[in-house]
Amino acid sequence: MTHKSPKLVFEYRYRDAANYKIEGRVFLNGGLTIRQRNAIQTKMESEEFFVAEQVGIPPLAEKLFEFGGGPTSEDHAWHEFDGFRTMSSDFQATERDIIMNAEKLFDAFNAVDSWKPEISPNFV
Repeated sequence: MTHKSPKLVFEYRYRDAANYKIEGRVFLNGGLTIRQRNAIQTKMESEEFFVAEQVGIPPLAEKLFEFGGGPTSEDHAWHEFDGFRTMSSDFQATERDIIMNAEKLFDAFNAVDSWKPEISPNFV
């Protein structure tokens, strides 16, 4: 029997070629089975990298631009998957947090046949 996790969070990061990084998270409305989580990770490049724009997750690179004055030659299209985390039952997302339907996330990753970094504005 499989159970869906409440308050599931998809954690990810953007790390440019100079190793500047920024963390991100998407709160998932609904849950995902262990099998669905594994399927999402299997769809990633080397089970770790993905193009955020391709799966409807907010890209993080622009958040680094304020420190570097805009895009640099170290920027690229790839984000890193950090993991799924279950939040405690008393946790409440803030209005700044991104909330996405869990099944929508699963469907977006499941639809990927090949990653298309060229759709990102950071594609070099």
